[in-house]
Amino acid sequence: MNFTLSGIEQVCSGALIAPTLVVTAGHCIYDEVGAMGLNYYFTKPGVALDAAVDSSIKQPKILKVFTKPGYLVNAADQKDDIAIIQLDYPLATTGFIRLATTAEILKLTKAQSLSGYGFGYVYETNASYSPYAREYSLNWQIPSISPPTTIQVYSTSATACSGDSGGPITAISETGEEILVAVMSGAAQVVNYCGSPGSDGKYIMKVTVVDTYKALIPTIAPTPVKKITKINCYKGKIKKVVSGVNPKCPKGYVKR
Repeated sequence: MNFTLSGIEQVCSGALIAPTLVVTAGHCIYDEVGAMGLNYYFTKPGVALDAAVDSSIKQPKILKVFTKPGYLVNAADQKDDIAIIQLDYPLATTGFIRLATTAEILKLTKAQSLSGYGFGYVYETNASYSPYAREYSLNWQIPSISPPTTIQVYSTSATACSGDSGGPITAISETGEEILVAVMSGAAQVVNYCGSPGSDGKYIMKVTVVDTYKALIPTIAPTPVKKITKINCYKGKIKKVVSGVNPKCPKGYVKR
């Protein structure tokens, strides 16, 4: 997502969980005074964020944002850094990621490998800002609270960077399905837009577990399927078949 927040052009990541629902970080939506970002532009992974805007592609508008009541970006010990964006137009019709269930999250073991995705700076290659979605590995830490909200994870080889905020943190289920566990909230000891390692060589990051906030996700009623019917219309011996949602015979024709 490209957008403007507090007058600054920014980039965040997110996960598509339904045709018109995106889960991301709360701080990608609201700034420290509670103002919502402006001019959101959504792009698919693998599309350069600085590419020219294709005017022929319809861009959805944000209908509503769902966050935990009372959410504040600068609250002490922030535990609710998550937002669900409802759009007025589908970004896709397939390819959504399923939320990990509570049972699947409880089965995650200490140091189990997870994957993070985002549009952040690429620390691993010491490259400058990358306009393309990247993948980086991290490790799960069993939370000390139940249900988990915003918790620590770590990595010995990779870190989240500016632009990765709100990006999906995923695990592989027992059936081999990639499932959404959390969204990226932030990295510790940020230097040059990326987290830096502690004395133990570990990169520490915070992620917000989506399952804890599933009540925020709205139920979107499926688009009703319009029933098409046909009628026979006659004008003398001339027959004309008319179809539609509410078909009517042309002038001079009689329905039989």
